Amino acid sequence: MTAAQETARAAGFLTPRTYDALGLGRAVTAGDHWTVCAQDPRPGEVETTAEITLAVVQLEETCPVAQG
Repeated sequence: MTAAQETARAAGFLTPRTYDALGLGRAVTAGDHWTVCAQDPRPGEVETTAEITLAVVQLEETCPVAQG
């Protein structure tokens, strides 16, 4: 997750917001212990004023399957 945050900042975005993708309400700390499952908006060309949100899980966990 740390690499994703650094990449976003280097591209001119504010630090992305993060949340526990498993819905367990855990505080997302120590970025090196989490991995990114999803990003909103999806990767691509968006204005640097857009807020980036990352859904994350701990390294030993599996990302939830997307619904829809």
